[in-house]
This record gives sequence, C-alpha cells and structure tokens, in this order.
Amino acid sequence: MKRIIFIFMIMAMPLMMWQCTQVKDWQDPKDGVAPGQVSNPQVENFNGGAKITYTLPADNDLLGVKAVYSLDSNDELREAYASASKNDITLEGYGNTEEHTVTLYALDKSGNESVPVQVAIRPLTPPVELVRQTLSVNETFGGLYLTWDNVKKKEIAITLYVADSTGYMQPYDTHYSNSEVGSYSFRGLSDVLTDFRVEIRDRWNNYAAPLETALTPMTEENIFGRDEYNQVIWKYYGWDDNTAIYRGDISRANSGNIGTITDGTLYGGYSQMVNFSNLIFPAAPSILFCPYYLTIDMGKQASYSRFTMWMGNRSPIGSAVMPNVFSLWGTNNPRPVDVTGDLVTSLQYWTEWETCSSVEINGTGEWMNDWEKLGEYRLVFPSGATHYVAGQVTAEDQTFIQDGFQYDIDPSMTNKSFRYLRFRVEGTTTDQGQIMLGELRFFGRFDE
Repeated sequence: MKRIIFIFMIMAMPLMMWQCTQVKDWQDPKDGVAPGQVSNPQVENFNGGAKITYTLPADNDLLGVKAVYSLDSNDELREAYASASKNDITLEGYGNTEEHTVTLYALDKSGNESVPVQVAIRPLTPPVELVRQTLSVNETFGGLYLTWDNVKKKEIAITLYVADSTGYMQPYDTHYSNSEVGSYSFRGLSDVLTDFRVEIRDRWNNYAAPLETALTPMTEENIFGRDEYNQVIWKYYGWDDNTAIYRGDISRANSGNIGTITDGTLYGGYSQMVNFSNLIFPAAPSILFCPYYLTIDMGKQASYSRFTMWMGNRSPIGSAVMPNVFSLWGTNNPRPVDVTGDLVTSLQYWTEWETCSSVEINGTGEWMNDWEKLGEYRLVFPSGATHYVAGQVTAEDQTFIQDGFQYDIDPSMTNKSFRYLRFRVEGTTTDQGQIMLGELRFFGRFDE
C-alpha cells in the first residue's frame, strides 16, 4: 500500500510544481511614452489621390502610421493606416483637384500617438472625370449605345435618366463596370425624340458633370428574307455563278434554295446549308475544316441589331448540327472571283486552310481585312453544355432550342449597313462540318 502511495506522489509532483510556477506574460510591455514624429514627408499626387512617403521615427516599439483626412469640406474625418514595415501611405477617393490637408501620426504598440505632422496634397483630375471626358452617347436600336475609356480601371456606375411627360428626369437603369474600354446599350426605349441624362459616379460617390442629350432611339424591323409577295430575296452567295467554292463556301446541293430558312416555320424542317462531304478537290474527306464559311447575299443593304437561329427539328431533339463558336462579318463590296482562275490562289485569300484533301492551300484569311466583323459568338445551353450529347439534353435545353438562339450585333456596328453577310464557323455542336438550319431571322433596319 505504501508503495502505491509513493508512486502516486511521484507522478503528481510535476503537476504541483507546474501549478506553483508563475505563468510568463508574453505581451509586449506597455509604456506611456509617445513615439517620435514622422519626418521628411514627400507627396506624389495622382488622379483622385496622393501617395505620401516619409521617414519613420527610430522607436523600438513602433507599430505604424495613421493618416487622418477628409475627402471634402462636408466629409467626415477618415483614417488610414500603414504598418511600420513600409514608409508610405496612399489615400484615394478625392473628387476634386483642390488642396487638402492630411495629418500623420506615428503609433506605437502601447497605443501612444506622436505629435501630428500636417501634409498638403493636391490630387490630380479624378478618374470619374477622366471617364466623363471620353463618354460618347449615340442612338441604337431600341435605345442608346454608350462608350467610354476608363484608363485607371476604377469601379464606376453609369446611370441613365429619361425625361417623363413633365420633363422630370427619372432614373432608368444603372450599369456597373471597371473595364478599361467600356461600352453598354440601354434598351427598351421608345423611338421618339427624348431628353436623356447620363451620370457617372465612383465608389466614393464622386459624380462627374452629367451629359445631357436629346436622341431618338432607332426603330427595329424584321429584316425578312422575303419580299411583300413572299418571294425569297436572300441568296446563297456564289451559287448562281458557281463562285461559292472559290471562296471556300462548301454547300449542299440544295443550298441554292434558301427558302427553307425563310419560310416562317421557326422550328421545323431544315436546310443543310453547309456539308463537308461535298467535294472541293477529288477525294476530299468528310471532315470538319476549321474554320468554314457560309455567305449570304441579303438582297439589299440593311443595318443589323441582332439575329436568331433555329436549328432543324431533328430527332432526337438537339441533334441537328449548329455552329457553337463563330463570328459574323459584313461588306458591300466583296472581292470578285474569277472562275477561270486558279482555285488554290482564290482559296488563299478567302480561307485560312493549311491543306484541303492533301492539297496545300496556305490560306491567309486576307478577306477579313476587307470585311467588317459584326460580332463573335459562343453557343452555351442552359445546362452549361456547348455540344450535343445524346441523352444529356435537359428539359430547359429543349425549350432553349425551340425558342431559337439569339445573338446581338456588336453595338458599335449597328449604325453601319451591309448587303453581304458571312459566317465564319470554328466549331459545331457535334464537331461535324455541317449546318442544319431551320430558320434564320435578322432584325434592324433596311436602308431607305
């Protein structure tokens, strides 16, 4: 029994000794001695703010520097901090170029503050004003198209105000951006002469001078592929004169009849507008040549705002082949093709193909220098899919397919008119070189 008690006492001794030992306070000792002042302040003013560089005091317990300032005479006092590991502090958010006073304090780890040092700064033109200087507003289809430069890439908000029947400016919509080169279209506006105001503000609620203008949003029409007598006016460009193949436009035998995609049946029968099983050279393989092309003669010039493509109603739903990565181009003066000339030479200008059926093309894509790009597009289904996979088409995807795929023309191009439109296709929903198009509709306005 004594042996057991002795062993217990031996085991308990370290615990008793630990409990009797005083725990060390690892906190830094506190004092009431203020640190020295910052010295030799130097100011580097920039747009909307300033950077102040200084010499730190030689205090062992220095914590950092505090700046006390306000953005204008009506602003509350603000504080900014910089650690003792750096010798500068940056302040921003100023909405003018007036002189402002900044008070600097050195802080130590005991919470003591040094004697203040006052520094005068004079910020350069606020970034929001720089944006305002580049702001441009023009009418577009159903609204206004705005462009601007934001070289400082600051967060801004652009608000459109629309005059009501009494002339009072009502807020219509706000767009947020920090893009270096910005653009935005405010849509849904009536095609009547209206007074507008555009205001730009930054995250500190600094406002630039508003832009006041009166504009008439453009009326949007259906650029229909048939005339008032229901006669087709669009054509597969180059079909009648056999020049299509010289441009690399590889068509199906029935593509000369473009009526299927203008018959008003949005999701129904379809036309195989492109099919790579057709031959350019003898023994051309049935593979996807990327990119491939489809060019349409619209019959007359028009400016365009948007377009919708419906795939063919093919079973199972979604299996009709459609472009999923493509761009649209326009011109009024396509380069003429000489069908008596060399095919390869023509394809060098009109395509970017390296080879075709083992024939060297070395295409340059030079045609793109002579046409104007109207937009770049990617087809993404609501499920997130970009390709058709049997059995993986969701109910939401099916509705999306039946409603048609809607694409906007680059707003900077909506005020230009074109007669010839060319699709440059880089990929399809099945990775096959085809387009199974059910209906195609463009919207915009015919030239007068």
